[in-house]
Amino acid sequence: MFPSKTAEKEYNPKLLAKASKLWNEGLSLRAIGKVVGRTQPTVGRIVRKFPELFQPRDPIARAAPIAQPAPKKQPKLFVESAPDLDWVPPIDGKTYDADRLQHGKTLLDVGSSECKWPLNAGGPFLFCADTAVGGNYCAHHRMRSVRAA
Repeated sequence: MFPSKTAEKEYNPKLLAKASKLWNEGLSLRAIGKVVGRTQPTVGRIVRKFPELFQPRDPIARAAPIAQPAPKKQPKLFVESAPDLDWVPPIDGKTYDADRLQHGKTLLDVGSSECKWPLNAGGPFLFCADTAVGGNYCAHHRMRSVRAA
């Protein structure tokens, strides 16, 4: 049979020399294909068809190093992320809430940096609205949420 025109294009000496040089430098089939204008499977056929031009590669040497898994992050507990609240004087919870009741706000009126601790059990519900410390509660209510009052 006569050689096809495709075979002439795939196996011309200039292409073989360039592909062989790139292969021996360690480039991948895909990278060689991009440089010489051929697809990855075509370059693979060329490498298999002309083993005398292409040095065999050590599969272990060119394998990618095994990636170590990233260390797992420990979740931060709410108690650990709380600021140092030892300076807050111990006050009876009911007394503090009764004092704050006159400054209470509805949930719609409470700002993003104000305490959202509920002060009463009946409607309209009022919330503390003191300055929040690192979260949704003021220092006093933060202490109450972390330990039993």
